[in-house]
Amino acid sequence: MSLVKRALFFSFLGKYSSLMLDFVGVMIIARVLTPKELGAYSLAAGSIIIGQMLRDFGLSLYIIKEKDLTIDKIQGCFTISILLCWTIAAVYYLSAGFIGQFFDNPEITTLVQILSLSFFFLPFGPIMISLLKRELKFEKIMVVNVTGTFVSVLSTLALLYFSFGVISLAIGVVLGSFTAVMFAVYYGEWKYYRFNFTYVVEIFKFSSFVSMSNILGQLRSIVPEAIIGKFMSADAVAYFAKGIAVLNLFSSLILSIVGSVTQPFIAKLNHKDEKMDTSIYQVLNYVLVLQWPFCVFVYLFSSDLVYVLYGPQWTDSVVLTKIFAVFLFFDGFIVLADQLLNAVGKVKYIFKCALIITVLRILLVYIFVNDGLVAIALSFGILTALRLLIIFPKMYSTFGLEALPLLKLYGRNFAISGIILIAGWTINLFTSDLMLYLRFVINSAILGLVWLAMIFIFKHDLRHKVLSALTQVANKLQLKSS
Repeated sequence: MSLVKRALFFSFLGKYSSLMLDFVGVMIIARVLTPKELGAYSLAAGSIIIGQMLRDFGLSLYIIKEKDLTIDKIQGCFTISILLCWTIAAVYYLSAGFIGQFFDNPEITTLVQILSLSFFFLPFGPIMISLLKRELKFEKIMVVNVTGTFVSVLSTLALLYFSFGVISLAIGVVLGSFTAVMFAVYYGEWKYYRFNFTYVVEIFKFSSFVSMSNILGQLRSIVPEAIIGKFMSADAVAYFAKGIAVLNLFSSLILSIVGSVTQPFIAKLNHKDEKMDTSIYQVLNYVLVLQWPFCVFVYLFSSDLVYVLYGPQWTDSVVLTKIFAVFLFFDGFIVLADQLLNAVGKVKYIFKCALIITVLRILLVYIFVNDGLVAIALSFGILTALRLLIIFPKMYSTFGLEALPLLKLYGRNFAISGIILIAGWTINLFTSDLMLYLRFVINSAILGLVWLAMIFIFKHDLRHKVLSALTQVANKLQLKSS
């Protein structure tokens, strides 16, 4: 477990360092560029997301889950990756004009052309990152990600300063990706960068389902935005994206970090045919005590959050943020289910679920697009309910989970969240007349203390981690004072 704790530490450190850099960049960019410009970038970035999913093609998961991973198999992954990426780069660059014409925005053409350039060097990075993940060497992954993010943010802000406009975002992404790939290659070995077709068919059979699931997951985002952009406006796309972005903070802050470590760990347990239920309970317990209070906080203070993060011009996103906070709360019952099931080879089932959810989401957006963004957001409640119905039973049976431990786990975390909801609503009554930033800091601090108190009152497992961290801080302060 010490290896897992070390991996989690560096995963959190790397992710939070990158997020802090991104956070600074987002706050500045949201105030410099207009909703129309950011909407155009969202449409351009959304247009190439399918390529982003295809270029990985499930190869990362194959490398992580494969029991007998040989050099030939790694070279096979590289062979598939480079053929796909270079094809995708050519297709997007040549079709950029048609994409711009579809949205009647020539700026989108330029953005797609710039973003397509990153596909030429991307095959050389992810293979090495996957090998590092397999061995839980997240300290090296941290260096790769933080360096790439730093270059991306710095170059974007520099170009904005020199009045390059929205194109700065695309150039920043390409430069950041190139930097990250170079560092990943530095940690790798050149013997893996060779064409080898020995296991290509075997790899393709597994990875195709993972890749299609990933593509469907991205289609759930980009097709609705494309429909909104086509039948409403680029501004509406930006408001919709910002409404979801606040909730995506949790995915970036917690889920992506925990998932990146948990998936290879569960895969290792599966390799050894060991029981996984205890680990699943722990993951659910630790994540829910963070996810549910986060959803409560966002729901209560969504207006302040949007204003602090993006500025007053994004007011139309506030109500969307509230709606998505409710849905994220219920999604907590099956948190990280897709990653965990994929780690034990249930890729076909996840693909089927993703297909159903994606088709339904696109239909809902198309049906309600003329009724406005709020109507579209509310309709997604159907998707949340459906995901619970089709994913939970599979998760329950695959990992040998039992009803009583789950009820206790959910009940304790639900009670903590309920008390935080009451406390937050009460606090808001007394702080509503304060200045925005002062109110936000006070509300966040008080609710954080309430959350901390509830962890100890309800004897949550996380309290041991909190006590350990506080003890270490106290010891360091004592050493400094002496």
